[in-house]
Amino acid sequence: MVARFEAGGLGDTGRLPIWSDTLRLAGANLWLGTGWGTFARAYPAVQTAHLGGFVIHAHNDYLEHVVELGLPGALWLWAGIAGVYFRALRTFLGGVELRRRPWLWGAAGSLTAILLHSLADFNLYIPANALVFSLVLGMAYGLTRKDPEVVAAAEAA
Repeated sequence: MVARFEAGGLGDTGRLPIWSDTLRLAGANLWLGTGWGTFARAYPAVQTAHLGGFVIHAHNDYLEHVVELGLPGALWLWAGIAGVYFRALRTFLGGVELRRRPWLWGAAGSLTAILLHSLADFNLYIPANALVFSLVLGMAYGLTRKDPEVVAAAEAA
């Protein structure tokens, strides 16, 4: 990821001009967005940088979500992801049974990595990455739930 910011990665032909234009596009469509998957069609209307090619993604998942979903839609999406993420961390730190700890640790690490990398790329718009992210998010949620056998035993006692 560091290499993406070196050697002109943020300069006049890099991410900063795209992000600047994307912020203007988000401001113009703040409440309703442009629609899921429409960034590439909406971006040319605000493009100021001459990048020598067609800009398909914002190279920042969070900015692209605001453009496409509007701020309310993006906040709903992020709230759902954050809810599962922090629930998994809380369960891990709160003393979950030993057999679940490595799985929660792996899920939290995986989610942290892609959420950080999404600051500088379009990870969640790559179908394979989105699928793995969704599976890990679902696994993390499942690991935070109590086993039915444990709940039944506690209620019977």
